[in-house]
Amino acid sequence: MTMNVKEFLNKIHNDKKNDSFYTVFNQFVFYLFASGKENYLGEKVEVNEFNNFVCDFEKYHDALLKYYVQVFHSDNIDDRYIDAENEIKELVKVNHRFIALKDRKINDFKNLFNEKIIENKIRITANNNKNIRDSYINFSKLKEDYDIIFKKQWDNISNEKLHKIVTDKCHYCNISISEIERLSENLELLTKRTYYGRGFTLEIDRKNPYGQYLPNNVVLSCYWCNNAKTDEFNETEFKSIGQTIEEVWKSRLKKIGETKNICISKLYYRFR
Repeated sequence: MTMNVKEFLNKIHNDKKNDSFYTVFNQFVFYLFASGKENYLGEKVEVNEFNNFVCDFEKYHDALLKYYVQVFHSDNIDDRYIDAENEIKELVKVNHRFIALKDRKINDFKNLFNEKIIENKIRITANNNKNIRDSYINFSKLKEDYDIIFKKQWDNISNEKLHKIVTDKCHYCNISISEIERLSENLELLTKRTYYGRGFTLEIDRKNPYGQYLPNNVVLSCYWCNNAKTDEFNETEFKSIGQTIEEVWKSRLKKIGETKNICISKLYYRFR
């Protein structure tokens, strides 16, 4: 089933808005820890600090991600860590050291960071608990402010750009929904997940998996490409993989064209 513009925008505002917020929030928490501002995560978290981070997100996102990966995939300090630290310091204009890893064990930092992520997610989503909500009112304000920024970005998108995003083909392998249906009808789809309905609509994917669900970072992808891309590959990297997947689809579609279509009802009758 092809996704239309209305359905696409409903998914963006009902599903992806929250995912987008938590992408930014997790990196915001990491940024506060890394820059020695953990105290900002108390009951009176600085809303302006978060809003400034959102506005500057694109400016230093790549450098922050490099630093994040270095910290979470390493057990010691090396030149890559120092380079990543210096890049961040230059971009965000801070003069103090980022995470004093010589004085802290990295694993202790990781554990504390993960605890804070979970703790603050609870605070933000605690709308059903008045006592928690009132105690951490600023955390709700973070979400409210982000929702306004997010909505504004999508409200300002032109119809031309919107229709370039909402196409009937996968951005990576170029397969269309009609071709997926044809493959399914002829038993050329092997995953059992199609039995549960996944695969018959295109899915919203972030070109940069650590970026936001904003107009410049989203495309429509088939289930197979979206599943394979995960949060590891960016758009450029996965495009080449998508070309290989496209060749597989072409081969299967060609095979269907060279043989008689299989009637699924007859096949069921034969094996029941």
